[in-house]
Amino acid sequence: MSTPWRFIGAAVQCVRRPEVVRQYRKMFLRQWWKKEDLQRFCDGQTRALAAHAGDHVDYYRAQFRALGIDSRRMLLPDDWVRLPVLQKEDLKRHSVALASDTRDAARAVRNASGGSTGTPVEFLSDRRLFTMMYSHFRLIFEWAGWRPGEVQMNLWGGRDSRTSRGAFGDIKAMLGGQVTFSVYSYDEASFAKWWSALRKYSPTILYVYPSVAAEFAAWLETKGYQPTGLKGVFCSAEVLLPKHREVMERVFGCKVFNQYGSREAPCIACECPAGNMHVFQDLNHVEFLENPADPGGMKRIVATPLNNYSQPLLRYELGDLGEPLDGSCPCGRAYPLMSMDVGRRNDHLRALDGRNIYPSFFVHLLDGKAWVGPFRFRQASQARLELEFESLDGAGEDRVRSLQAELLPRVCKEMGEGMLLEVRLVERIERTAAGKFRHVVNNMDTER
Repeated sequence: MSTPWRFIGAAVQCVRRPEVVRQYRKMFLRQWWKKEDLQRFCDGQTRALAAHAGDHVDYYRAQFRALGIDSRRMLLPDDWVRLPVLQKEDLKRHSVALASDTRDAARAVRNASGGSTGTPVEFLSDRRLFTMMYSHFRLIFEWAGWRPGEVQMNLWGGRDSRTSRGAFGDIKAMLGGQVTFSVYSYDEASFAKWWSALRKYSPTILYVYPSVAAEFAAWLETKGYQPTGLKGVFCSAEVLLPKHREVMERVFGCKVFNQYGSREAPCIACECPAGNMHVFQDLNHVEFLENPADPGGMKRIVATPLNNYSQPLLRYELGDLGEPLDGSCPCGRAYPLMSMDVGRRNDHLRALDGRNIYPSFFVHLLDGKAWVGPFRFRQASQARLELEFESLDGAGEDRVRSLQAELLPRVCKEMGEGMLLEVRLVERIERTAAGKFRHVVNNMDTER
């Protein structure tokens, strides 16, 4: 992107989101605070959220009363650790009681998790949560050398952002600072389109699903195409495998950053330029709890998003594994350190014509079906897909047949006519020793 376009884009983005810029500036300063000062700030944020939950959220009002805790005088960590850990099933069952009585349409947004750990849930998010998320992205992208006005290209779920065609669509993308391409379904034609976008928009940041971006990078290498101008590739939503990092850094010619968060608790951690994973404790109160299935091993990650007052999620278990690390980082930032286990692992499935179908497509087939508990899609062969699920309300075979009749046309539309779908109700989905499970599995392939 030429310098004039970058300056114009930076100005437009500041006008559109002045609060994002203001919060970013505060975050930029906080990263260099002394650790004890940052901890005091974060403790204050946690106490403020707990006080709000005790005053305005029925679910927590009852919990504080039963435990004899004064939410306005919360002692950290003594009172805090007495609160029960909130599970995804708790959020499903008590969604109304968990909502704040101060919420309003101008402040709360209906949201849903991507279900990367097997149990998608619906919840309310503060608009402030999104503001802090955009501020966080601005901060970590600057770690890679990004400057305001430069373009970010996303290989992500959802729809392509370029609904406008021609010059107007190009100008809109450049002034908006980002362009998005859906990866729910992709093939070599998609790779060619993404390569064209790299040359047209000259992004400096890629924000991607790592498995997809690694395939794209391998395709570029096979074709002899060499991207230029990229400053950083940020990977999220699934595990970043070493082989994915290696091919992306080789082909894209820049550092790959691992970023961790969830829809419910965004912006939990990110790698810094020195290669260490920092916990953004000013955005999320993060705990690492013992895993009964693996004593002494990786810990269960429990997070409290500190900027969601519409539906506070105190001590929310994400279903991922990691552990805190001692010491400081050579980069000098005050944020604490952590490492992650392979806690988000799902396969791509294969359409009848050979296209890869991203696992989130299958997760969202069950959106809005609160009676469906943990589930697993399994591709047993090129033309056969199986869905196993647990019922939360005692569903019978009639509902199973109805679900199969509803999903089959959507599966065939995406994967090809002639695809077979078998839906089965089971007592329990098989977990790993750590209590985890993959909800989209390709039995035709070995590790991708």
